Amino acid sequence: MIRFNLPVQGTGFTEKTEMLSSQIHEFLESDVLSEALSVMGVDRTTVFDKFNNRSGLDGKVIESQYLEKVKIRPETSQRMYFLFRELGFIDINKPVIHHPSRIVILGASYRATWDRTCAAARWKDEHTKSVDGLGCYRPISPIERSAVKEPYSSAETEFGVLSDAILSCFQLDGSEVIDDFHGDRNLNRIHCVRAIDNRESECKYRVFSAPSTEPDVRRADTADTIQYYLDRTEPDDSMLFITNNRYCNRQFLQIVYEMLRRNQLFPMDIIGCFDDENLVSEDDNRYDVMQYMLDIVAMLDWSKRVLDLLAEKNT
Repeated sequence: MIRFNLPVQGTGFTEKTEMLSSQIHEFLESDVLSEALSVMGVDRTTVFDKFNNRSGLDGKVIESQYLEKVKIRPETSQRMYFLFRELGFIDINKPVIHHPSRIVILGASYRATWDRTCAAARWKDEHTKSVDGLGCYRPISPIERSAVKEPYSSAETEFGVLSDAILSCFQLDGSEVIDDFHGDRNLNRIHCVRAIDNRESECKYRVFSAPSTEPDVRRADTADTIQYYLDRTEPDDSMLFITNNRYCNRQFLQIVYEMLRRNQLFPMDIIGCFDDENLVSEDDNRYDVMQYMLDIVAMLDWSKRVLDLLAEKNT
């Protein structure tokens, strides 16, 4: 299974960049990637034309839950599930870094935010110095809320839902909340850092809402939230990011890219929130071949960005 990772402390910056470059090239040249593209009738160039379908006619980015589902032949869907698993989209759910000093929850849809925050609570221990949530002021859609039988938050934005999830999953109800809020008529420009004052523990709890770098086109994406977060925090001993299993390798590349821009590569790992008992199966309604193909497109795109940045730094 393909899994990107950064080595633990004790490895120099140059050695880390070399290992990172090697891992990306192994992914790009892997048989499993070639087979996955071949099964879907594309290659590393044409895949962008066929499956990068999140851009609307007005140039604005379409949220993935609004994309139309496409029927795939059962035999193709079954074969692709095996390949997606080999590409690391299913099973990455246990950290290779033990006792991380910082746990970071990446923002998501209504249900996924809860799943990720609950998973983060499972990995927190006495070594954890901070728990941070990264999101934006994206409105929660009725589609997201209706997919959950027992709503856990009435908040109208991703930032609010993430805040409620942290308060609930880490049993912080009643804690004082302090906001450093910067508003705007365009929701995509709003940013805020929320500190949750939990006086019973030395662990810090914070929620970061990032502005978009393209506010007229889209809400803040993963790269924007990571950039905003790293700009406002100091590097720590080690970091564990929590996401959904299918996004681990892609979001690893986005995190690493932002670190490299700052000439930093500190120990970091990223895992999915679904444990072995709750993995997505090939007959699961969470499994959508077309959605997973978007992740391949994103991995190819971010692989190129990281390699280009590494080349720039080596010249």
